[in-house]
Amino acid sequence: MLNYNLPLTEAEAEFAAEHHSVIYGYLRKAGLPEDDFYDVVVFGYLRAANTWPGLNFASTAFPPLPTGP
Repeated sequence: MLNYNLPLTEAEAEFAAEHHSVIYGYLRKAGLPEDDFYDVVVFGYLRAANTWPGLNFASTAFPPLPTGP
């Protein structure tokens, strides 16, 4: 089970704030309404900022969306 209570370091918090637009891009790409899914998606985003900051951050926070039926 993932522990969502891990605090971000100052560097991780700055990184997450700087790349915050990734959340909105993912919601748009997935066709998810911001009002309904932001609070769900942000936990994966912050978990990735806490665990895997770096070049593949967006793909770690939000795995590729399935294609096709």
